[in-house]
Amino acid sequence: MLRIIMRADATRHEDRTMLIDLLEANTHLQHAEYRQCFLMAWFVVERFVEVKWEEFLGERGIIDERKRRQVNTPSWSTHMILEALYLGGKLPEELYSDVKRAKETRNKLIHKSAQVTKEQALEVMKLARTLVDIKTSQST
Repeated sequence: MLRIIMRADATRHEDRTMLIDLLEANTHLQHAEYRQCFLMAWFVVERFVEVKWEEFLGERGIIDERKRRQVNTPSWSTHMILEALYLGGKLPEELYSDVKRAKETRNKLIHKSAQVTKEQALEVMKLARTLVDIKTSQST
């Protein structure tokens, strides 16, 4: 975590937000607050997916107004965006599988008030750290 803190000052605002959320998730993890940890780490995952989606649309030359509608519309669920990114070659299979597994846990947590285990919290933290590493290494 210390290397993440040290990187925070040298990163762009959007990357800094992901770093702050990851640090907050880690604090919850240290206090055995697994549900809160999971949710904060999930914010990192969702932001990473949003950024990849914006990049994906931009690479395809989608004009700004249309791009905004595609990115912000409720008709594009996280599930659909993940599928498009995976099929478009923007998410490697292992990363895609990890995000899908975390999304299933997130859905159970949000829609069924399921509890989050320590193992699930650790898994999403590992995923969030990986995504932060990918994102911040692309930004430098």
